[in-house]
Amino acid sequence: MTLQIVVSHTETFDYLYHCLDILEQIGFNRKDIWVDGYKSHCQELIGKVAKVTMHELDHGIRCYDILKEATSDYVIIMDSDFFCCDPDFWKDVFDKMSEFPLSAIRRIWYDDRYQLTTPFVVYQREKILQIAPTRAAWNHFIRVFPDMPDPIFDHLQYLFLLVMKNGQAGIIDEWDITKRKYKFSHLWDSRHTYEENFKDFEDPDIDLDVRYKYLVYGVSKYIFHYVAGNAPELNDQVWGYMRDIREKHSKLWLDYIQDVIENLGDQVMFKSDWLERFNTFKLQYSQNL
Repeated sequence: MTLQIVVSHTETFDYLYHCLDILEQIGFNRKDIWVDGYKSHCQELIGKVAKVTMHELDHGIRCYDILKEATSDYVIIMDSDFFCCDPDFWKDVFDKMSEFPLSAIRRIWYDDRYQLTTPFVVYQREKILQIAPTRAAWNHFIRVFPDMPDPIFDHLQYLFLLVMKNGQAGIIDEWDITKRKYKFSHLWDSRHTYEENFKDFEDPDIDLDVRYKYLVYGVSKYIFHYVAGNAPELNDQVWGYMRDIREKHSKLWLDYIQDVIENLGDQVMFKSDWLERFNTFKLQYSQNL
């Protein structure tokens, strides 16, 4: 069995470096990992990882191209801001890898219906290319359907629907922390900085629900950067944002902020200074909220 891990990143390298540290910590060799940037080329990693590439493609067709270029039996394509040190998670990944053409983490789509998600996807390379051999299909549904509960169908949704309909999808876990089996953390929307997310929240021309989505992304990323030592002390503005989210959008709070509070610490246990700052944040959290 051969496996290629591809870490997809954006302009922010902080998530990428921490993701690589985690993969190395759990036993993968950094020199075997392919780093792929969206409009961003991490030149510092040339010669330190298997491959460093850059693209300007939508996520779906980029995944197709990666699978066509790779030569391994299995391919994992994961976001750089997806962090998981849980050995049980990785054991489940390897168990499902040989059983299903595609495996991922699912979320509630609407009512009692589920859909898969893109931050961490495992492919049987040749099998999935047989199931969806046409490149355009990997970007189908990249459009807005305003009458749907989740109006934006993102890139791989057609492929996900196809494998789920045919019983060919492996479900690794749930995003819902009340149903989750394993410890992992994802920051979401790392295309933007937390400063940009906070700025968008203050923009009255943006739909209010969308503004709150930007806000939870921004707060989650701020917490990470604070823990990493790259952001100042959590100030009154950030605590105010957190109180606002919890009081007015409890579902967003549970899905994003509470997720970071409960799970980020497990992803920094092997970095003593990061863990110290995370514990400081948890103490401040108990005092401020």
